[in-house]
Amino acid sequence: MYLYYTHSEEMTQVLTAHPALSVKAATFAKELIPSLQSGLQNNSAIVLTGDQYNRILDIFKEIRGKSSPRLAGAITFVLKKLASPEQLEKTGVLVRR
Repeated sequence: MYLYYTHSEEMTQVLTAHPALSVKAATFAKELIPSLQSGLQNNSAIVLTGDQYNRILDIFKEIRGKSSPRLAGAITFVLKKLASPEQLEKTGVLVRR
């Protein structure tokens, strides 16, 4: 949530300036809705496929490449957290590979 609240304005600017990236991120977010709803309704982990996990990493990396050094640093921090199965588990995310 830190990434969103602290950098939402710049992330919005990046996505607005790069429509293809915006469509990619929006399409992916819509794809995740059923998994998010299920996890929240059942108080269970949000399950991602290996492909979904890789796509979210790719989207973050693409945004990072188009952002300021400050936002890029925050995204790098988040990517390191996403690389840790233990951190994913703590946040309620399960990746099925």
